[in-house]
Amino acid sequence: MCKKYWWWIPIAVVVLIGGCADRSKDLEEDHGAVVNNNMNSALWIQTSAEYHATAIQSYRAASDKIGRAMSAPLWTAMLEQSGQAVLPSRAAVILDVDETVLDNSPYLAKRIIQGEGWEPESWDNWVAMASAKAIPGSVEFINHLTEAGIDAVFITNRECVQRESSGDPCPQKTDTIENLKSVGISVVKPENVLLKSEIPEWTSEKQSRRAYIADKYRVLMLVGDDLGDFLPDVKMHITPAERRVLVDQ
Repeated sequence: MCKKYWWWIPIAVVVLIGGCADRSKDLEEDHGAVVNNNMNSALWIQTSAEYHATAIQSYRAASDKIGRAMSAPLWTAMLEQSGQAVLPSRAAVILDVDETVLDNSPYLAKRIIQGEGWEPESWDNWVAMASAKAIPGSVEFINHLTEAGIDAVFITNRECVQRESSGDPCPQKTDTIENLKSVGISVVKPENVLLKSEIPEWTSEKQSRRAYIADKYRVLMLVGDDLGDFLPDVKMHITPAERRVLVDQ
């Protein structure tokens, strides 16, 4: 089944980072509990040997599988490509960025110290610093793809927003590329870094961007830490039980 080539990077903190903006009432009503939970998550990411080992193990397992996928000419991890008699000749792996390739726990930790949650301005300031470190194992995996002739495609919900200090309509893309290169990724093609709102049709729902890449590449693997990195319509108007059913199918 295709989902065997959906690669989860197990990171507890992502739920907290991604959910803070939608839980302002929780922060107001139970600020201390939320801060404590976030602190525990940040500490686990930054200090836990178990987290480090699990991330490395996940990426090594993905590396072990990628050769098999590459050698099967009709293999695809994209449901939309399944059953096609002819697939694009170029091969790619689609990866999420935040908490899959780049570790944003320092941003979370700073917000905890400040007694605050996620918010757009502070997040954009963090993105502009381009100083996030790599998730363990991610750089080695991506560079292995390059050596094997497979393109890495990064689909992220970092949003294109023009800053007052720049005429660049999407400085966040430049920052993200710089950060990916700074952690040691040998090849980062700008056309393969796709941000939210880079074009109007690219919303936080990643399906349109995956479809765009599927027109150009045979997608060998999807790598992410959130169900939305693999499937459409799993963010809103869906229960946890319904999400679980999708994973088990």
